[in-house]
Amino acid sequence: MIRLAWLFSAASVAVLVAACGGGDGGTAALISSEPIDKYVGNWTNCQATVVSGVNVSALTSFTATKTDATRGSFTTTVTVFAITSCTGLKLADPVPVPQLSGNVAIDSVGTGPSGSDKITITPSTLPSFKDLALVTGGQLQFGDAGSAKDAQGYPTALDSSFILTKQL
Repeated sequence: MIRLAWLFSAASVAVLVAACGGGDGGTAALISSEPIDKYVGNWTNCQATVVSGVNVSALTSFTATKTDATRGSFTTTVTVFAITSCTGLKLADPVPVPQLSGNVAIDSVGTGPSGSDKITITPSTLPSFKDLALVTGGQLQFGDAGSAKDAQGYPTALDSSFILTKQL
């Protein structure tokens, strides 16, 4: 089964290989009242890597919008930088990742490991799959692709190797 974490890694590597060949405005924080609200916004992850002996980094930007109380849509882009901190000279402008863009539905709130939500992800160009999502302390984690599956087909553990941070 296709897993989101694997897709993030694969997309980042693909962009890296191809490339190498804000503030909150002073507004008060919104109080979430519906299950999808905690996921809405822009989330990022910076991963340093070495491509052809060169240290570079990939900034994954994951943006989620609300469709209704338990559904949303999302887009993902990857930007490649010349140094490992995802700052400075861009080697490539943000590249959309269609495999990591699509729709998400919360199937069960807080019933997964560590209180995570059980979700179904429907990428634009791939079949749907079951996953986990957990927001804690401004960080977003998804399920571990390598973990065992429960009786319903959801992962039984969270992936601690790819964590996105909410941008305000």
